[in-house]
Formats: sequence, structure tokens, C-alpha cells
Amino acid sequence: MDTKNKGFNTKLIHAGDVHDEWGSAVTPIYQTSTFAFKNARHGADCFAGNDPGYIYTRIGNPTIHALECKMAELENGYRGIALSSGMAAVTTVYMTLLSQGSHIISTSAVYGPSRNVLESHFTKFGVRTSFIDTTDIANIEKNILPETKVLYLETPANPTLAITDIRRASELAHKHGIL
Repeated sequence: MDTKNKGFNTKLIHAGDVHDEWGSAVTPIYQTSTFAFKNARHGADCFAGNDPGYIYTRIGNPTIHALECKMAELENGYRGIALSSGMAAVTTVYMTLLSQGSHIISTSAVYGPSRNVLESHFTKFGVRTSFIDTTDIANIEKNILPETKVLYLETPANPTLAITDIRRASELAHKHGIL
């Protein structure tokens, strides 16, 4: 069903639906790690990205694809990606947006693994992070550099419960072309 001009509840029910060859009324759950191929050529084409078939669930499967489509539709987005953890999501965003010489501003009261990935891993690739008190919007602005690409907030912060004004921080980031 085309859900582009439908209401939220209709999108919630129908967006991203995958109907299999057996006529399932709802998207089936594919509980498999691997997929079979018609023949060796078909398998090679799937692995090369020349055929849209699935090869391994860690990369994607029809159930995950349906979830991604549904979430994108509900958020009025173009595409979506479902990942297995918050850290996978955060790291994917960093790897997509950052390059050598990039700068990140992060709230200082940040989840330990979030800090670790920035301090221990991204520094190896020439990415610098300023961990600051983001509850003070002026402090955020003071730390913006020409190479700042990302403003990373976790609010309420764990374990301090410090609150950053997301609206004001977002307006400031957009003013400077920062995500």
C-alpha cells in the first residue's frame, strides 16, 4: 500500500509491509542468518551488489528491511537503517559524517562507551573531540571551531541527569552548519 499521503496510524500499520510469495497478510519474520541462492551466478551477483537479494542477516533481511521502511515512513524520511545497538548507531553516524581533521563537541557527562569510541578510536583517525558542559549554550558556541562537524548530546545525561536545552543547542548547531 502506498502510504505517502496517509495518516500516522495507517502508516504505522501498513508502511514497509513485505508480502511474500505465499501471500502472507502481514510481513513475515525471517529468522535466518543466511539465504539460499538459485545458483552460483545468482549468489555471486548478490555478493557483488548486482542483485538485490539477501545474503546474510547481519547485512539485511526482509524483516529488517520492512522495519527500516516503516521507520523512515513514520519519520517522513527517505531511508532508514536499523542497527543492533545504540553504539552501533552512534558509530555509524560518526563514520559517515567525520573525516581526518574533523572536530566534535560532546557533552562531558556522556555514556562511557560513547566517550571511549571518541577518545580511543576516532583520535587514531585525526578526529578531535571537546567534552564540555553543554547545559550552558554559550559554552557550546565558545567551543565551535571551523572544523566542527557534530554536536553530540545525551540529555538527560547519565548518571548526572544534567539537561541540555535541545532546541537552543540545535538552533546554534544549524546556525553554524553543524549536525
